Amino acid sequence: MRNALALLLPLLTLIKTVVADDFQDPKFSLAAENAAKERFATVRQELKTLDDHPWAGEYYKGDGKGLVVWLAIAPKSGFVFEWNSCLGPVDRNYGAVHESKGQLKLDFTFEKNDSGHQVITTELVPVRWGPRRYLVIGSNVIGFCNQVNSGREPRDDMYGLVSLRLGDEKLKVTGLPDVPEKYRPYLLDRPIDAEIIAVGEATSKPGLANTVFRFTPVTVNKGTDDGLLAGMEFLVTSPNQVFNRVHIKSQAPDHSEGVIMQLVDKHTVFPTVGWKLSTRAPWRKTSQRTAPS
Repeated sequence: MRNALALLLPLLTLIKTVVADDFQDPKFSLAAENAAKERFATVRQELKTLDDHPWAGEYYKGDGKGLVVWLAIAPKSGFVFEWNSCLGPVDRNYGAVHESKGQLKLDFTFEKNDSGHQVITTELVPVRWGPRRYLVIGSNVIGFCNQVNSGREPRDDMYGLVSLRLGDEKLKVTGLPDVPEKYRPYLLDRPIDAEIIAVGEATSKPGLANTVFRFTPVTVNKGTDDGLLAGMEFLVTSPNQVFNRVHIKSQAPDHSEGVIMQLVDKHTVFPTVGWKLSTRAPWRKTSQRTAPS
């Protein structure tokens, strides 16, 4: 819950700012709303003429509350994207789409929102996973691999942090997703289990609404010999009341350096030597992923 709050506070502040101040933005005008509806209808009509296209479709990502992101995209009709929340619309854009070197380039009609919350960018990477189709933000393919390693993907409902074609959450997959070759080392055939063997000096940073974030450097006892790479993530498995992640920053053959970010309150348990970690979330014991036949 505390981890969720840490992520939710800046998101809600952004939403509040947008809802309160940005309705003068052209993207929220009646003309933009009508243009988005028209574009959506055009995309949907084109989708009816396509068979198993490698990336065209209607996509969703989010939690159903503060993050509700819809994307419809097709080769000729372009794309339309909308981010809605429980407080109203947060962002909207539409335009043409171009495919180049395995990526999709989106021509935004309205200036890109550089809020730091990248729910969509001008570059998307189509990823096939058996019958499933994902559209991954170009700068976050490693993040998608972490989602796979942790067991959050393949998800079995529509809610998740990566855009998934509508309906694909019902489809089972085998093996690993077909990410670009340079990212394949970030996908693990089996979980890596590790332990914190050293804890460095923590630093703190003020957040929104009088919150404080603590950043603690740690050393873990696994490295490149075990398949670990910078950019990967561990989840804390013990103590079991802690729901933090270790972000790996650098690695050596037999150990790695990482950072734990925590929202500090009276219940926060600070990292110590001996904490157990895994790239696999302990609560993800089942998934839509099956062993290859």
